[in-house]
Amino acid sequence: MIVVSPEDLERLIERAVKKALAEAGALRAQDAWIPIKATGLPPTTVRKLIKSGAIRASKIGRELRVNMDDVRKHVQSSIVEPKAEESNVVAMPEPADPFEAARARARARRAG
Repeated sequence: MIVVSPEDLERLIERAVKKALAEAGALRAQDAWIPIKATGLPPTTVRKLIKSGAIRASKIGRELRVNMDDVRKHVQSSIVEPKAEESNVVAMPEPADPFEAARARARARRAG
């Protein structure tokens, strides 16, 4: 006799149903709908994206779910590379003499 907890039973049933749907070709990865909290984005941002039409959403009961593929595409398209900052600071070579090095650092501190 095998004893299974209700939580384990739910997971086993869910896996079996997903496996059967996948084998039948009825379940595709791009059709996965996830809760807003599972996106990893702030809920207000997700709601703005839904209103703008950037991602699709569906209300199931009280829970609003979004299309995982739409969220992934939006995140990948909105990656921004940081610009290289230009600097006025010029690296000066350190003097070999420790006294001169300390004097140069003091001058640099006073200059600001």
